[in-house]
Amino acid sequence: MLKRLHFNLVKPYINKPLDIDSMQQVLDKPDSVAYCLYCIKNDVKEIMKFAELNDPEWDLMAHVRVRYALVGAAKRQAWEVKPFSKLIKVKPEYNFICILDSLKEGKMMYYKRFKTTNPDVIYKLVQEAYQDLQLITGYFE
Repeated sequence: MLKRLHFNLVKPYINKPLDIDSMQQVLDKPDSVAYCLYCIKNDVKEIMKFAELNDPEWDLMAHVRVRYALVGAAKRQAWEVKPFSKLIKVKPEYNFICILDSLKEGKMMYYKRFKTTNPDVIYKLVQEAYQDLQLITGYFE
């Protein structure tokens, strides 16, 4: 059964800095670890699913990935800590992805990817993709 999952996109910015203990623990780790900690500290999700499909004949990946940019105190902190300097270059964006594979036929039945900074475009893409998925799978709400 195909199920629509609703979500609200937040502005793609992180402004709360990490506390000193967290910072010290990630200094020798890849910058992706620090990025994830910034997301946790700011209580934001990086990946938001918009549909799921419970059917053994289909495999569905349907989500929006948000790339958050550091601003304010978080950006100042990353500027001062050399290992975090790469995080300053991250540009805010929304990445839409929807891939539907038929496990029965062994082929991809639907593929759509798009990057944007406009949340309205993402909401429109989600609606269009969900309607397409309904037509392909035959599951209607």
